[in-house]
Amino acid sequence: MRSKEITLIIPKNTLKQLNFLAKNTNRFKTDIVINAIQNAFLDQLDSNFCILDEKESETLYKKLESDIDPKIQQRRDSLIKMPYSWD
Repeated sequence: MRSKEITLIIPKNTLKQLNFLAKNTNRFKTDIVINAIQNAFLDQLDSNFCILDEKESETLYKKLESDIDPKIQQRRDSLIKMPYSWD
């Protein structure tokens, strides 16, 4: 699966927690965030265990994205296009 770089804006306290976890578990912050997303995804599916290959994952993601309310999708698209204040 290909990777894509993203930027996250998180509260300062959450950043402190992330830094603490990274330092005390000798893990990369990226790995901690990915693990949290994967756990939240599994919780959302209300499943005890879920393993999908890349093709199955893409099919599932397309299905999940197709169920998004058009107003929500429009807002997401506008957020993605929003320039960062530090650029």
